[in-house]
Parts: sequence; structure tokens; C-alpha cells
Amino acid sequence: MIKPMKKTVKLLATWLVLICLLTSSLVSCNLIDIDTITNIFEKSDDTSATDSTDSTEPETSESTPEETTTTKPVKYNAYPSTALQKNAYIFGKTQQDALSYKVGDEIKFDIRLTDTGDTKVTYPCSKFVWNAEADDGQTWSGTQKGDNGRITLSFVMNKPGAIRVTVKAFDHEGNELSNVTPFVGGAFAGFSQITTGVACPDDFDEFWQSQLNVLDQHAPEIIEMVDIGGSETYYRYSVKIRTHQADAPVTGYIVIPKNAQPGSLKLRLSFSGYNASMNKPSVPTGSSAYITFAVNAHSMENGQPSSYYENLKASLGEYGFAAEDYADPSTSYFRNMILRDVQALRFAKTLPEWNGRDIELSGGSMGGFQATAVAALEPGVTKLSVQIVWMCDVSGRSVGRLEGWLPEYTENLNYFDSVNFAARVKCPTSISRAGLIDYTTTPIGVAAYYNALKVEKNISFVQSGEHVNNPKIPAGTYTRYN
Repeated sequence: MIKPMKKTVKLLATWLVLICLLTSSLVSCNLIDIDTITNIFEKSDDTSATDSTDSTEPETSESTPEETTTTKPVKYNAYPSTALQKNAYIFGKTQQDALSYKVGDEIKFDIRLTDTGDTKVTYPCSKFVWNAEADDGQTWSGTQKGDNGRITLSFVMNKPGAIRVTVKAFDHEGNELSNVTPFVGGAFAGFSQITTGVACPDDFDEFWQSQLNVLDQHAPEIIEMVDIGGSETYYRYSVKIRTHQADAPVTGYIVIPKNAQPGSLKLRLSFSGYNASMNKPSVPTGSSAYITFAVNAHSMENGQPSSYYENLKASLGEYGFAAEDYADPSTSYFRNMILRDVQALRFAKTLPEWNGRDIELSGGSMGGFQATAVAALEPGVTKLSVQIVWMCDVSGRSVGRLEGWLPEYTENLNYFDSVNFAARVKCPTSISRAGLIDYTTTPIGVAAYYNALKVEKNISFVQSGEHVNNPKIPAGTYTRYN
């Protein structure tokens, strides 16, 4: 019995030596890595390290089994790897329409580490590190192995609102991969249920009617209308129009087609974002059916050297942001801006070329805020076209929602909430673009704006869209019509 046992032990030892030699060769040739070998013997899961401030931890899993993916081998120990191109990034999107989840649903994000337009080609990393935060007050964070370069994260929200998810890739030494762009994306739960954090003031209409009564005392008379040169087919004018403040007239540029007959043209007014630059239109090259009026956000001179606008920007600072500006809302900076905007439209209505019917307003960010206010306060607007609308849900942070770039909150700020103006718009409205990770104009704020509209409307949210920038690789656009 002893001799056979010796032979068995000898045979096992021989096989063990061969396995060790083969493993050493594979590692040295980078055909397998030490992490993978270790994983064979260690069945611990990084997801056990997930930390959550909520009692319910998000689920993590691999991608859905029906999806075919290709994982390219990469040397973990050699990160940053030459196998990943300079434009490597973590791609992510929700498993269904990002606006379709209900409160209590699992919101699932499929995550991929890739460097191509074909996001099914993935690369491994040592681990993914992620965190998330939502408007319902929950936060999550955790890690998961990146052996196959893809994971799925799942979250459940308990109130209507938006969630923001960030995922980064790390090497085996705990360093973030510098050549990989992280994923930041978002989604909604209960999209159609979203409203402002604090209700509209009961005297909102009364307040604004009293401000319009002040403006009514000042006819929109021309102070200055100078031809600054247009083209063979258009006139272009620099204008100043009298308003409620003698020392702060409306200013901007008007373009009118030459040889236009009285009553033949539509009106189109545009409003600018949060800056101190001129809203100067180029001479149109398309339709000649419009009078266009580019309205300056501030009462400022047209056609000045760049130093003039740089100095103006410095003097204005973060205008409209201090709470004390709203101690008396009737003297606030944005009250005067909105009254100038209304006066601009009142003047445009006096132009003889206007057809008396069609008025279109447009703007983005603060320009969207201004356009919405004018559409709510001045009758006759027939179309409103906005994007990334600012000043939505100004009270959100006071009820624990994720913060945006907004003035310091005070109750009187609610008189300037774009959502409250939107509820009073009476014309078809298009929100051509909103970003699911735009926290200048928060996703929940823009959702509340859309829901407040009681007219024909549409909106498009861009996955991973910021305030200005869209993602390099489109991850989805989600549209609603009503």
C-alpha cells in the first residue's frame, strides 16, 4: 500500500510543478494576469464594500445576458494601457427610457469601459468606483470588479425627482485611470409628478400686474434707431427704447427685410443668457418673413469696444444672486430686466411691417427665463422656443433637492421662478434641449417647468448632457410630447 501511495504523491507533485510553470509563462507573456489567478481562489465580491446612506443598497450585476459583448484583454499591471486609446471613456445609459421610471422602480444603468463608437466592445479594469445622489435625499457609493469592463447599477427612488450617477475606472494600485473619461448620467423617477419644491405665491398674478401697471405709464417710444448697415436684402438697426427707468432704456438690434410691405412680416424676439455681451444678430440668410429683434439682457450701449463689456461684466458681478436683492421684489434686478423685455415686445408690435398675428420668442438659459416671462405677461405670443431654461424650481434646495446654480433662496424669489411663469404661458412651447446632468438648470427644475405648461408642448432630455455640452458619444435623447 505504501508504494502506490508514493507513486500517487509523486504524480501529483509533478502535475503541480507543471501547472506552476505554465502559469508563470502565461503571466510573463501577459496572456493572463495575477489578479485573474487570484480571483480563481478568492470568491469575495467588491460589491460587499458598497456604502449607502439609505437602508436599501443599490443592486449591482453584470450586463443583461442577452446582450453580446466583446472584452479585449488588457494588462492590469500596465495601466494606463496602450490598448486603450486617448479617447477612452466609460459609456452608460439606462436600460429603458430615462424619463419612464416610476417611483419605486429599479432604475438600471448599464456601464461599459470602451474607446470606440461601438460600446459593446469593452476593456477590463481593476475596478469601477461609483457614487450616486438623488433629489429624494438618498446617496449611494460603492466599488465593483471591472474584469469584463462592464457592470450594471440599480437604484430605487422613493420620491419623484432626478438621480445623478458617476462612475470612474481605477487600476490595481487604487489610482484613477487618467486616460479614461468618467461616466456621469441621470434619470427620473415619477417624471410627470414633478412640481416645484414650494408652491407659487398666492399673489403672483397680483404682484406682476402691479409691475405692468408701472410699465403702462411709459409708452415704448424710440430714443434711438440707427441704421448700422445690413445687406442687399436687409436693414439692421441699433435701437434704444424708452421704458419704466429713464436711465435704463431697452437696447438691442432689429433686422427688417427691405421692401417689406406693411403688415407682411412675423415677429421674432430673442433673449440672451447670463452674460454682459451684446445679443447681436447676424443678417439672416434664410426666410425673409420675419422682423427679428435681439434684445439685450441689460440696458447697455451697442457697438462698444470689448473693454466696455468686460468692465460692465465686472461691475455687474453675480447680478440677481443676493437674497437682499429680493427684500422688495419690485426693485430687484430681474424685475427690471423682465419689464424691459416686455417693453421690447410692445415696441416691436408698433412696427408697421408686423402682420399683427405672429409673435415668436426664443432664448436659452437666462434667455429662456426671459422669453418665458414675456410670454406669460404680454398677450399675443404665438410660439415659445426655449432650451436649458434657467430659474426653474428656485426653492428646490430648501426642500432637500440637488442644488443648481441659482440665486440664494428667499420666499420672494418665487415671483421669478420660470415654472410659475410657464404655468401662465398660452402658446405652444418647445423645449428643444435639456441635460440630464445639467446642474446649472437642474433636471428636476426643467421637468417641473414642462409639467407646469398647460399648452401644446414638447421637451428633449439628453443623457449625460450638461448645460452647454452634449456627450461626445450620444447615449440617448428622451422626448415627450403633449
